[in-house]
Amino acid sequence: MGGEAAVRILILGAAGRDFHNFNVVYRDDPAVQVVAFTAAQIPDIAGRRYPPQLAGSRYPEGIPVVEGQRLEALIATHGIEQVVFAYSDVSHQQVMHTASRVLAAGADFLLLGPGRTMLRSPLPVIAVSAVRTGCGKSPVSRWIARRLRGEGLRVGVLRHPMPYGDLLRQRAQRFSSAEDLSAARCSVEEREEYEPHLREGSLVYAGVDYASVLALARDEVDIIVWDGGNNDFLATIRMLLEAGALVICAGGGGIPVVACPGQGLVGVEAVVDKDLSAALMGVAIGAGRLLLLTDVEWVYADWEEGRGRLLREVRVSELRSMHFAAGTMGPKVEAACRFVEATGGWASIGSLEDAAALCAGRAGTQVRGADR
Repeated sequence: MGGEAAVRILILGAAGRDFHNFNVVYRDDPAVQVVAFTAAQIPDIAGRRYPPQLAGSRYPEGIPVVEGQRLEALIATHGIEQVVFAYSDVSHQQVMHTASRVLAAGADFLLLGPGRTMLRSPLPVIAVSAVRTGCGKSPVSRWIARRLRGEGLRVGVLRHPMPYGDLLRQRAQRFSSAEDLSAARCSVEEREEYEPHLREGSLVYAGVDYASVLALARDEVDIIVWDGGNNDFLATIRMLLEAGALVICAGGGGIPVVACPGQGLVGVEAVVDKDLSAALMGVAIGAGRLLLLTDVEWVYADWEEGRGRLLREVRVSELRSMHFAAGTMGPKVEAACRFVEATGGWASIGSLEDAAALCAGRAGTQVRGADR
């Protein structure tokens, strides 16, 4: 570094992703010095320290966790050059308001992307994530784990810990029974998340240091179910797919918002459509095939009183000239058309039970572009 002073960094967090970002990006980097973490959302975390055993040899005293309300004063007092935002369940408006405060105080504002922060798992991963807390990730994760165990697979469920206790003790944790939860002095909130998985026969792993957690799970399970993070990036989804993971995302329902200049995200009276969301996601990740799975085997044209003309292979231009009910097949047809028009790929609509044959073009309705 030619004698250059280390860049002084403040990480804004909630005792979760902030610790992970430090572990994988900054812990062993001599070009930076992480001065402190700030505390948000988690009660009584301020005033504690990220322990030296986790912080590494460059931080023999550990790293303090401080109150974050007086952000400008922290930047000035500690000579902070970069502020890293590293927690979720906040609005776009709040993130950008924080960025404005940081920039006005003279520091850089950073969001670390998945390319620098993701770990490569030695095991297959099914990741269940959502845009916010309360969307129903855990019930979906339990259903997936149940199906995997039914196929004879040993399932490990990966959760993040609730950092109310001893962070060093929470470095990497493995639970197989309620007794393990008691021995680890888990909080009520942790028990609410871990016990349903344990009752159904899955092992549960959690920890502050995810590299250590993965190493713990590697030799005793066949597959990991990540039950899950919030505000995951599109690039994260791409990287999970490239690593062979099955990603559960872009479901229907939820709280739709629109971006308004000067106001951030504003709620609107609408419904998030799962079919159109799937088409949009397919376009965004560069997919070549979209499967829209439902409870019927085909799309029918001119449907009336249980009768219609079965469509096996159809072009987008033909579908665009037909009418389909908005409450039934309409959204799926529209999603298929948008995907094919945007990508030049194929879309298939058919029964969930025929998914494999549908993907191979042997079942359901195949939607193709004009040049096919």
